[in-house]
Amino acid sequence: MPDLLHFRWHYPWLLMFYVLWSSAASAQRAKLSPEVLDSLQAVLHEVYNDDQDIRMFLHFASRHNVAIDADRRQGLVDSIGYYDSLNLIKVKKLLTVYGWLSEQQVGYKANIALFSVIQHAPYAEQKAFATVMDKAVKDGALKPSHYALYHDRMLLQSGQKQRYGSQIGFDHETGRSYVMPLEDPDGVDKRRKAVGLGPLSYYVKQWGFTWDPDEYKKKEYPNLLKDRK
Repeated sequence: MPDLLHFRWHYPWLLMFYVLWSSAASAQRAKLSPEVLDSLQAVLHEVYNDDQDIRMFLHFASRHNVAIDADRRQGLVDSIGYYDSLNLIKVKKLLTVYGWLSEQQVGYKANIALFSVIQHAPYAEQKAFATVMDKAVKDGALKPSHYALYHDRMLLQSGQKQRYGSQIGFDHETGRSYVMPLEDPDGVDKRRKAVGLGPLSYYVKQWGFTWDPDEYKKKEYPNLLKDRK
């Protein structure tokens, strides 16, 4: 368990909670001052770092065959869960008051922090955000490419096949990554292009394997998400 001092109760985070619990909080949604937006941006930058830093380290270690002993790996996984829980509290409170903050309001990194926290939340929490995320896409506050990743994960969580090929599994027996169950593999790049995503063959290079729809259709890949609650 990470040291609780890592929760970093700095000024922007305290300011956000002051606004959240203020009697005038509901009025903040309509108009946000530059000062408040700057504070929210700082909070969301920290949320993003806490969400991504350990994940990126583990991804790097996997790609470059960096050895991590079992105890340390488990400690890192536990830390991810710890920060995910804290980040979810922050984001839920923020969304309650301000709605989905756009890239124009808080910048790319802060905007994607909102998405990342929901993407890594438990399934029940993800489902609860469906209406909020639908509205964010319609309002132009959430990119369709990001929503596609959320949609894929929700489909897999419910036992269905994903549409955009964004969710990658790992086979511990072969030591290889793979695209989790995908509908219509031949049409995936057309669907990806429609929401602003690049070709799947380029995307999967991050995990060190190649994409061949003909080979893919010959195999049955497990859905690692469908049994999660």
